Amino acid sequence: YYSHGKFIARKKSQLKAQTFTIQSIQRDIEQIKKRHASTEEETDNILQVIQSRQLDATKASSEKAVEEKRRELEAECQRIRGVKEAIQAARAKSGGFAQMITDKFKEQTTERNAHITQESATT
Repeated sequence: YYSHGKFIARKKSQLKAQTFTIQSIQRDIEQIKKRHASTEEETDNILQVIQSRQLDATKASSEKAVEEKRRELEAECQRIRGVKEAIQAARAKSGGFAQMITDKFKEQTTERNAHITQESATT
């Protein structure tokens, strides 16, 4: 025999059990939300680290490229300096040769003039 009081007591007991279950599920949902937020924060941090590393890698590669270009320019400057020095040396030599040629020409001209003067004096 079921009385009305027992029915209500049993339903009250079921309600408490379901309320406890609901509260437990709500706590689980809150913990999951916290873990989800924490996971999103961690994901953002990881993405920032990845981006930072990519920037670092880009920076390092750019620095290497700049250093390589600097070395190329330095080598080119050395080559140009060497060419300029060679040109100056060649000009100095050609100036020296030109002076030697001028001196020899003057000497020959002087000798010829002297020879012509002697011939005209003897005739």
